Amino acid sequence: MNEDLQMGGCLVIEDGILERYIGPDSEVDIPDGVICILDQAFFRKSHIRKITIPDTVREIGDLAFYLCCGFKELKLPLELKRVGKNAFARCYFRSLEIPEGVEVVSESAFSLNHNLKELVLHEGLREIGRSAFSCCDSLKELTIPSTVRIIGPAAFYACSLLSDLVFRDGVTDIERDVFSHAVGLRSVELPRSLKRLGNNAFEYCENLSDVTLNEGLEVIGSYAFKGCKRLKELYIPDSVKVIKEGALPDTRGFTVICRDPKNIPEGWSLGKSVKIKAKK
Repeated sequence: MNEDLQMGGCLVIEDGILERYIGPDSEVDIPDGVICILDQAFFRKSHIRKITIPDTVREIGDLAFYLCCGFKELKLPLELKRVGKNAFARCYFRSLEIPEGVEVVSESAFSLNHNLKELVLHEGLREIGRSAFSCCDSLKELTIPSTVRIIGPAAFYACSLLSDLVFRDGVTDIERDVFSHAVGLRSVELPRSLKRLGNNAFEYCENLSDVTLNEGLEVIGSYAFKGCKRLKELYIPDSVKVIKEGALPDTRGFTVICRDPKNIPEGWSLGKSVKIKAKK
């Protein structure tokens, strides 16, 4: 085993794998040549104020930097391929760029970061996992790349300041609770590639007043727009086969616009108070 001693602290490294860090230092430089940071290697090291990760690192394990809430900046390595579950949960850096080689952002990988204001996702990313960025309540802008196919449950749950949301066509599945409680959202156009909008997807987005659904969408999940009290009307494309129970706002006077109000598909559950009118 090779132990790399730095500034009174200890990085335990063997064959390019960083196993753990033990030490009191506020600044830590991981040396070039490290290719993997194991699970919990820096778990709860909240005294660290600055961390440098070399571009040689390709994998960061589960909970690797969990609750390392001391450092305010983070630069992920260019060669990174995998970020584990909860790897940077409860960290408080202000900006984040996911490198181009990362195809999946794992479950809760960057959740509960109350300082994150800037997030850059590159083309090549395929999946955003469950709760990946949940409760990042300082995030204001988000662009989903065209290569993303699935946005997992609660991926951006309670991102309460999110107000600028852009989809590049590519996403086919927005799962449950993805943007639930994103109260800063006022308008959103869902991508033409989208097939399924999951349960509670935009639940309690209380300021959401303008939603565009495009042809190609097939399923709107239960309570997808529950509590969207400013949403007064919604055009439903012909391609929609199923609208599940409680999907639409229960506000008085809410109106569904469709091509043929006299021939509502059997799979549409609209509720008793919903008005229906023809598209002009």
